[in-house]
Amino acid sequence: LRKEFMPYFDGTHNLNYSIKNKIVMDNMVIHDVLITVDKTTIEKNYIYTVLNGKIARLMFYEEP
Repeated sequence: LRKEFMPYFDGTHNLNYSIKNKIVMDNMVIHDVLITVDKTTIEKNYIYTVLNGKIARLMFYEEP
């Protein structure tokens, strides 16, 4: 993920991204992240499944 998205983050100077929490269960990873864009912070959760060393499915979750 870092290799794929870092050019985007490097090119957007008002964007920050940090992983607040990471949970790994078998081949599933849950990230709780903080994204700051133009001084506005958003908390998001995403879940991805890893198969054969590659991300097979990515889901975003936003609390209502």
